[in-house]
Amino acid sequence: LEGIETLVLDALRHRPHPTHFTLEQAVEAAARIGARRTYFTHMCHDLPHAETNAVLPDGVQLAYDGLVLQL
Repeated sequence: LEGIETLVLDALRHRPHPTHFTLEQAVEAAARIGARRTYFTHMCHDLPHAETNAVLPDGVQLAYDGLVLQL
């Protein structure tokens, strides 16, 4: 994955889940991979969009319904 420009990962919630990343795990994975921009998908309603985006690192944000990425 070295050198990728866009990364899409799931970030379900804060509480652990057996088959999905937590928000914290997704942030750590994104930092390790180092893509220019990262979008998180499959969030549950425990992660309010605006409040969560406000605390994410630069270049990382929550995706949303209807988002179109130019790849």
